[in-house]
Amino acid sequence: MWEPRTRREAEEACFALNYNLIHVTPPVRDKMENAWQFLNDNGNSTLQLTIEFWANHSQDNSRSKGQIQYDKFPSTYHPSALCVKIVYEVHNTRFGWVPSDCDDQTAKAGTCCNQGVLYKDHYKALLVLKKNNWYAADHICKQEGGTLFDLSNQIMQFIKVYFDIPPWEEEKYFSYVTEFWSALSVKESQDLEMCTLSRVIRPQPAVLQIESHLDSCEKAKHMAICMKPTGRQFFYGYLKNIFLAENTVFLNTTSIEKTTTECIEECNGFNKVGVTCMGFNFDTRSSTCRHFEDTITREYRYDPSLSIALYLALPITRMYSYIITYGSSK
Repeated sequence: MWEPRTRREAEEACFALNYNLIHVTPPVRDKMENAWQFLNDNGNSTLQLTIEFWANHSQDNSRSKGQIQYDKFPSTYHPSALCVKIVYEVHNTRFGWVPSDCDDQTAKAGTCCNQGVLYKDHYKALLVLKKNNWYAADHICKQEGGTLFDLSNQIMQFIKVYFDIPPWEEEKYFSYVTEFWSALSVKESQDLEMCTLSRVIRPQPAVLQIESHLDSCEKAKHMAICMKPTGRQFFYGYLKNIFLAENTVFLNTTSIEKTTTECIEECNGFNKVGVTCMGFNFDTRSSTCRHFEDTITREYRYDPSLSIALYLALPITRMYSYIITYGSSK
């Protein structure tokens, strides 16, 4: 929404979409710079293009209204403070900001809304213990309104990493839930007699991995995991003794003791004011949390001696949400 608006109009436009004005943190600036690289004229000094938009920052009266600033972006917000307009200079590839009276009807800029955390479908996993060939397993999943586990699906891929206790690690299931049918891919379709089989491997206790190989679609019999979409939902996945390795994406450090519930509420609070919070590290010894933004495809490290646990905002339920058994499991 880049048509010129006043600060109040821009905020109302975002509110109408159930969003908020964006808060320009360093990762947000990096993403915008990458997205706008094509606008640069590769050294043509005649280009003076700037992109201006309102953001969810404010500034006290220590700065002069209308003058562009290039130092530290203000991060606090107060209703009586000056509002902030972000200016990106395409040729110089740098961001600046301009303090402005929030009620100034002549100060106009584009509108940039933060959509919070967006999720794809929320899945419930159905574990089919009875061994069937691929066609029967596929039919059962479709009857249940779902599909076979798909290694090519990004959301389903998260399951193999982001759960500390999948169903096959339950003692009564672990002895036989090691392989299950999964969805076909383009590569497998070249051989109509062979279908995809997923195998569970565990190099480390809390870092589950799944690899795939082929077996006869009709003759071989295995268990199956059906993934049934159940709508869009916000959910926190928990990984014990795993922590985010890249410090550059942390929003802040909470030094006051908190419960994990309070950390979740604080993370949700970031999203409500235009700062994307994707989860947090929680130190169980000090009861403190460090929130982080950006995507959930960052580097993670595992150490059983750590007191730090990682909480991620994920759109999927635990694999053992409930179990459907068709006949005997033998």
